[in-house]
Amino acid sequence: MDFNIFRDEKEIIDYIYGHPNRKVAQFTEHLTQIACLEGYDLIGLSVLTYFQFLFALLLSKKIKSMSNAKVVLGGPFITVYGERLFSQFPIGDYMIVGDGQVPLLRLIEHLKGRISVEAVPSLLYRQDGLIKANPREFFPIEDLHLPDFSDIPLDIYRSKIPIIEDMGLFLPYQITRGCTYNCSFCKRRVVNPVVEFKSYNKAVKELRAMKERYQSSLFFFGDDTINCSY
Repeated sequence: MDFNIFRDEKEIIDYIYGHPNRKVAQFTEHLTQIACLEGYDLIGLSVLTYFQFLFALLLSKKIKSMSNAKVVLGGPFITVYGERLFSQFPIGDYMIVGDGQVPLLRLIEHLKGRISVEAVPSLLYRQDGLIKANPREFFPIEDLHLPDFSDIPLDIYRSKIPIIEDMGLFLPYQITRGCTYNCSFCKRRVVNPVVEFKSYNKAVKELRAMKERYQSSLFFFGDDTINCSY
């Protein structure tokens, strides 16, 4: 299929706003065939960058046309630009700003009729034609659970590294969050405005546990600023 997300950006935007485009429609159909989207009441899309947002636009439009499932978007790009995007694009039903662990659970409770939408923290939603933003809450990094990859086919994530004889499996882990600086040009200060550090004992215990569980001593540290704490 002759389709390029970078080259065909304008065609994608026009398609989102209702202009017919066979090529974009076929590509969107291909996206929805990659994973099963039927039988779900809530579908989440994680957005890290602008071009991932274009994918999210297409997926959201297609999902809403083929089912009654609610669509919620989250991730760093949504955290920075969510309210502006929500007002400009006909996309999804909800957006979650910042940490999604607790808000996503609360959103499910709301959809089950147990709590009001106002009780879902860090949530963006439409109400009476207006964009509503619930107060943002932060989930302490010390309370994060050990990453669990037991349901993921880890073999497809192995990488061939010249200095390592076998296929290497890099395990993602985060020890700190936020940055001690507040540079005006950096979006990290919006994504993670609070500087936090895991305790020494927690970090060492979890790294050892992951090494044993997944039989790999290769780690990718996803800290915002790796050298801000000894």
